[in-house]
Amino acid sequence: MRSPSKKHSTYEWVELLAEEELPAITSMAAVLDKFANDDVSSIPKLSKVILHDQALSTSVLKVANSAVRSQRKKVTTVSRAAIVLGIQTIKNICLTAKILDGLLKNENVPLSVYDRLMTLMANSFYAGHLARSFVPNHSETLQEEIYLAAMMQQIGETAFWCTGSDISIQLIEKSDLSEEDFQKHCAEKLGIQFKDLSIGLSQRWHLGELVKMSLDRPEKRSLEANIINLSNQLAAISGSSVSDKNKYDKILTNISKLIGISIPKLNAQIAQTRIYASELLSSYGASVLNSYINSSPSKIDLPDSKKSTILALDVNQKTSDKTLLDTIKSLTQLTKDGSRINDFLISTLRSMGSVLKFEQSSFWALSKDKKNLDSRVVFDNHGNVLKLKRKIHIGKSKNLFGYALDNPQPIVIDKVNRNNWEDLIDSDLDKLLARGPICIAAITVGEKILGLLVTQKSTQHESIPEEQYANLCLIVDHLNLCLGMLPKR
Repeated sequence: MRSPSKKHSTYEWVELLAEEELPAITSMAAVLDKFANDDVSSIPKLSKVILHDQALSTSVLKVANSAVRSQRKKVTTVSRAAIVLGIQTIKNICLTAKILDGLLKNENVPLSVYDRLMTLMANSFYAGHLARSFVPNHSETLQEEIYLAAMMQQIGETAFWCTGSDISIQLIEKSDLSEEDFQKHCAEKLGIQFKDLSIGLSQRWHLGELVKMSLDRPEKRSLEANIINLSNQLAAISGSSVSDKNKYDKILTNISKLIGISIPKLNAQIAQTRIYASELLSSYGASVLNSYINSSPSKIDLPDSKKSTILALDVNQKTSDKTLLDTIKSLTQLTKDGSRINDFLISTLRSMGSVLKFEQSSFWALSKDKKNLDSRVVFDNHGNVLKLKRKIHIGKSKNLFGYALDNPQPIVIDKVNRNNWEDLIDSDLDKLLARGPICIAAITVGEKILGLLVTQKSTQHESIPEEQYANLCLIVDHLNLCLGMLPKR
């Protein structure tokens, strides 16, 4: 979709998103709307519709047979799955599968937009399962409605980032603002709020009134609307680095009071739900989103001002074999799933911080004319986006980045060996190195060079430990190997 020359109304945006960006979801919603949730006689017709879509029928059976859904005897037909799980559950599985598939196809958007898109998708999926887990005593029909409404609460913003329009690229440049300020900035530039798009799309797809209720003063409305809203807040906090522990504790307290269980039991339930959500993502063929669903913040994740200094200085923690192996397994799974290059890059950048403890990690894309390297996204060691838009010119006279492009082995530049690289350090690189020691590695797809992975420690470090460098080499080698195995698109 091209960038609009004027501000669109909410209705115009909803139509554009529904018909141009998400037509498969719109079509599926229309088909599913024809089948009543309690009409058992509809099962043969619904099954026939699903069987016409091989990918969809495969997803339905995988989800129906997942450990999350049940421990029953294996379900081998769609009609049997509908009988066992119920029509509404099957309808929700179909719609979820189409939503995940439709949104994951947007690989041509800039990396910064892609990261925002993936984060929103993961948070929404997680929020849906959190909300359903908080109402175990509700009827299965109402549980499914709550799940779907919670998952759809952010669909307006999620769909917007799929457009790849000029305005979306302009807006994402301000994503380093606080979430509240970022939402205000987007609303000001677009002339609409993302929540209005969510309401509009949910009404366009006839998904009920719970989404609207959850976005319009939910605390004044029903228990269900409140649970949906709090679940989305909880999923967003769980998926990012949070310094304000009080906010997280307040949400837990509110949920605890609403559903009548203790905080420790609630924490255990949240942890279990996260595991369930991750398992289901694999069944849906969306395991790439697993890295975006982080564990619930703990005391060490949410330090107070006194602890933060101690944690910042704790730089000698060794990478465990398990976390390193999990990173390798994650890249391998992405390869099996035939995932997109952006998925691999985002997953690797996040692991550089969370697993290898680099303070900053970024990917610098090589321009088509091979004269410049552009970095639009920088991740910190918590997986948060720090800043956007940086460029280094390679030029005819090779600098350090140009040298790294021509050498398969990752290189390290720190205070110990900087003198050895002095001839290749220009003014731009000098500013970068002033922030601390760096490691630079070329990322390739077969013989094609995509760009450079650049990781950096803070200024208080004089060098990059040998073990850290060796683990980085292992991950980069595996990344390049996986990228080389991807089918040509």
